[in-house]
Amino acid sequence: RALLDGAQPHEILAITFTRKAAGEMRARLNDWLKEFSAPACSDERRVAELRARGLSDAQAHALAPALAALHERVLCTGRSVEIRTFHAWFSQLLRAAPLELLTELGLQPDMELIEDLADHQPEVYRRFHAALLADAALYADYLALVEQRGRSQLRKWLDVAWDKRVEIELSDAAGTLESSVPPAHLHWPELAGLAHPVERLEKAAVQALLISVASALGSGKGAVGRKQGALLELALAHDDIHLRFAAVRAALFTQKGEPRKSLTAPRFDEAVALLDEMGQAIAQQTAHEEHLRMVRLSRLLLAEFAAYKREWGLADMADLERCALVLLRDSTLSGWVQERLDARIRHVLIDEFQDTS
Repeated sequence: RALLDGAQPHEILAITFTRKAAGEMRARLNDWLKEFSAPACSDERRVAELRARGLSDAQAHALAPALAALHERVLCTGRSVEIRTFHAWFSQLLRAAPLELLTELGLQPDMELIEDLADHQPEVYRRFHAALLADAALYADYLALVEQRGRSQLRKWLDVAWDKRVEIELSDAAGTLESSVPPAHLHWPELAGLAHPVERLEKAAVQALLISVASALGSGKGAVGRKQGALLELALAHDDIHLRFAAVRAALFTQKGEPRKSLTAPRFDEAVALLDEMGQAIAQQTAHEEHLRMVRLSRLLLAEFAAYKREWGLADMADLERCALVLLRDSTLSGWVQERLDARIRHVLIDEFQDTS
């Protein structure tokens, strides 16, 4: 309909997400134009096809001859409708970007597009691990996460960070990355001043509560209660405070994390509630500390990837997106870019609505 309305083929930009879809759209348009221009296609058929595309009966009859000649007209222009993927169009935009902007983004004007990141991962990870060994603090972060989560799980987390590098870099630039998983004391004000939530066990009131429960269970009538009371007393004697909390909780909770129903003693419910709250606070603090370690390791991984791309004159899909966004949004550049686009493009067609962000 745009072509019939007088638009030149090169004034139409159709954007889709995958190369396969772009190829299908090109083939479909070409097939339609050939079909509607064929001598075997009657005017009645052309009218029906135009009406199926939203034209009124009068408009369809008026434009049927133009539709018959449209294929020849398009071929004679020597230029086709631009049907591209988003990233192909971004790449075209990038070729018009000022050198200063490319330098700021760590890109080069004659860069080569990375088609498959998997081809480059081994070398980038080799550089990442070499940089880890050269930085004691980052290496300590790495070893702590390996000990807590395992080497395989950590690699999965790093792969996800690499995959989400645009979101991570934007949130880091906005100052929200580190604070997105807050420490425990922001949820539990009573932890203020403590280095770790587990240190709450050393407060006199908490010690008195747990000793009281241990004593009441130990002097009770039930064998299970006496056994768990004895275990609680032993747990409270642990020198390592983290082991002490784990042993105290094991004395009063089942392996499924539920309070032992067979235990009864004065203030038992109060002790269970306290330990449950402490468990939540410890989990929050653990998540906060792991998050900060992952933030630091992700920064290093993405910095090594950026350095690798600069060294080899490479760009990836995320670079194209980032550059296109700056070109279209930056107050000093967008007017110039949009003026150039307005001079060339009359219609922009987006394949699917969810791709209009």
